[in-house]
Amino acid sequence: MHEPGAISVSSGSGTQAPTITATLASASTGISGVMRVREASSDVNASPQSVFPPRNLVSATGLTGDDITTITLLRQVDGNLAPVRAASGVDVTGQASFLRVDAEQPFGISLNYAAVLTDVNGAQWTVYSGPITSTVTSDVVSDAIRGVGAAVRIESPLEWKRDRDSSQFNVGGRIVVVGRPRSARSGTLTVRTESDDAGDDLNDVLDNATEGVLLVRKQVSLSRLDGTYALLDDTESPNWYDEFRWFALSVVKSDDWPDVMEAAGFTLQDIANNFSTLADIAAFFTTNLLAMAQYDFGP
Repeated sequence: MHEPGAISVSSGSGTQAPTITATLASASTGISGVMRVREASSDVNASPQSVFPPRNLVSATGLTGDDITTITLLRQVDGNLAPVRAASGVDVTGQASFLRVDAEQPFGISLNYAAVLTDVNGAQWTVYSGPITSTVTSDVVSDAIRGVGAAVRIESPLEWKRDRDSSQFNVGGRIVVVGRPRSARSGTLTVRTESDDAGDDLNDVLDNATEGVLLVRKQVSLSRLDGTYALLDDTESPNWYDEFRWFALSVVKSDDWPDVMEAAGFTLQDIANNFSTLADIAAFFTTNLLAMAQYDFGP
């Protein structure tokens, strides 16, 4: 008598009849098998945090039920996929859920999130969240790593300069130019803050920008403007008769922050502001820590 064994499907099309093969060590009249079909339990969801600037909590759940070992979270806008910060090829072996904060999503545009899942057998598939739109009533200069930002109005016109280091030589009356590739754009970005709080917020962002990089986004995002910029210097010009201030920011288009830097979400202070003791927290969040991470603590 041979003992039964459990085997996971390792290959083949989802529309093809399954085939079971076996190697017998002794004479037998045949083999038999039972196939169990399970619906994938993993899912991805996105929910907004009630903070400024807007941030989305992106969570993948049900991972242990599908024996997921690796996950990648992506933001999908107009069919184009971009990785969510610190969520590329993450090892989630033994984890039931996975959570990241997206502080770089465009404003005023419907988007959704995708989770690329790889299970213990190497099989890979993608699940998608429902649509979500982040909206604001202003333009925003922010630091997506620290999760802070300021409400501004981006002034126009914008002028971008692109350098091309080059030298020219007069060779027998013919001008020969030797140059390097065209540079990233640089220029002066003029923004206006309309309250003392907004002006102070912008100064905080400028004082403490992670790696000296700023994220600029329009109220309704424009691909030609949205992006990360390295700050060279800034000039603040306040009015003497009201709270308006103008900031001239000398910037250069830069690469995004390294993917290893995770965007900040809610802090321990947010929890302390809402609960007095650990017993209060335990009584309120009766399921798991993910429920606390997804909870809306308010502005």
